[in-house]
Amino acid sequence: MNAQTSCWARFSRFGDRWFAFNGKAKPGAVDVLQLVIDAPEFLGRGAHQSLPRAAMSPPQSHSNRVLVVIDEAGGVQLAVCPELGGDSAVVVGDVVATGHRYWHKKYDALAGPFQEFLGMPLTDWVAGRAGQDWSADEFRVGLERSMSEGRFPITIVVNELDSATKETLDYLREVNQQVRLLGYTCQVSGGDELVWPRELDEAEPAAESPASRSQPRPSVPTSSPKAPLRRQSARHESLPPDDSVPTGFGPLPASAARPEQQEILDRLIRLDSLGLIRRGLEYYVATNGSEATAAIVLAVDPDRWPFPKPDEVIVVVNTGPAHMAGFLNVAPKDVEEFLSSLPRVEQKEHKGTVLLRAANTREADQVVDELRALKEVTAGRPR
Repeated sequence: MNAQTSCWARFSRFGDRWFAFNGKAKPGAVDVLQLVIDAPEFLGRGAHQSLPRAAMSPPQSHSNRVLVVIDEAGGVQLAVCPELGGDSAVVVGDVVATGHRYWHKKYDALAGPFQEFLGMPLTDWVAGRAGQDWSADEFRVGLERSMSEGRFPITIVVNELDSATKETLDYLREVNQQVRLLGYTCQVSGGDELVWPRELDEAEPAAESPASRSQPRPSVPTSSPKAPLRRQSARHESLPPDDSVPTGFGPLPASAARPEQQEILDRLIRLDSLGLIRRGLEYYVATNGSEATAAIVLAVDPDRWPFPKPDEVIVVVNTGPAHMAGFLNVAPKDVEEFLSSLPRVEQKEHKGTVLLRAANTREADQVVDELRALKEVTAGRPR
């Protein structure tokens, strides 16, 4: 990017005149939260998407750095706007929680919060931006279809790839999320600003500078749509934990697990928080005591199905009505779909089972996080 760029602009509200824009690179960061909220079109057309038209900070956000964005066809995506040097764990937790919150929900579950945020019905807001050929009925169908599919593309909007942003990016890609990086170029001239998107080069991340770290926290818009509330940062239940061994759970029984497997088991013990009954390395639903199989089995024996490798644990999830589907009060296919982004051993799966691979402590954390998130999003369903 050149240090100074000259171009010309004409603004209809100032009459039919052209103005010279002798732009210089803007020091410091652009408030990308305000940028995406005010002009979601900045995100452009992602893969197989129409132009974004509305963005909001979702309720119950801990990080205040994740936005829900809807395009004119009803497609849903998430925009992540991390702060330089911010807490990647809090941001990842919000991405996971936000995506799960609207999984398999109906139109009003998202349109209602948008109306409160925008100060008007969502369809009125999008209609004002999309033009005369836009159809509110088709938009409603598209939005419900997008929530039913439940796999929302993610755009990370940041101009420097610091370590926290790379951690966020790596984690999301490890769980097979569709993620793209979007940077920006900003030029200023006499108080006016021009911003346009640019592709970020992951191979050569920009170095962090003391000046950028000392910048005050960007402001958020104070006019309609209303600004997201500032909240105290806090870890969400589905966040990846730190590297310490979890406490507060009963000890695992003695087993033939190798040391590498034992480290993984020490992370998987957090499955105790699901509310199932653990017997050895197996978890049972309270009402299926007579069932021959457990709802979840932690497999470590390389000589028995599903034949885990010596340095991995395979988490067998039985999805049938007498097991996880009944425990969560959802259809077996919903359990299987929800867990489909995790590393799996599909070639060894039997009908009615999902085999989740935990080849290290990071993957073990992901397994626990997804199963706990699945329980969270299904908790309010009537039985």
